[in-house]
Amino acid sequence: MKNELLLFIVVGVFFGYFMLGFVKNTEGTGNDTVTINLNSGGDSSLLGENSIGQTTIDLSTVPESGQSIAWKESSLHSDFMDLFPDFSAMKDFANDRVLGDPFQQKLISKITTVEDDFFSGKIEREAAIKALDDL
Repeated sequence: MKNELLLFIVVGVFFGYFMLGFVKNTEGTGNDTVTINLNSGGDSSLLGENSIGQTTIDLSTVPESGQSIAWKESSLHSDFMDLFPDFSAMKDFANDRVLGDPFQQKLISKITTVEDDFFSGKIEREAAIKALDDL
């Protein structure tokens, strides 16, 4: 009985040690954004992947005058528009997947304005979609 208990404890300690080492090795470096080249179109150099595997777009390297064009041509734009009329999901999308502070703040501001106008009845569904699309 004593030998079986001792063997069980030793095996448990070794298992715990190896699992702890495995978890530590898979945690990563803490870098939330890993830029990759997807070679899938005009926006491939702007696309990357965040720490949970979602595609992101980094507009911080694009001149402010070209950010809207790069955003509309990106594959993320249609994913963003598919979230309408879930404005909170749209804001989360902009916060999590659009990098580049000036454009990100402009997008969130536009979402908030359209949300207020849409729910107050100032604009209809089609006008709200057009307003979000014409950033």
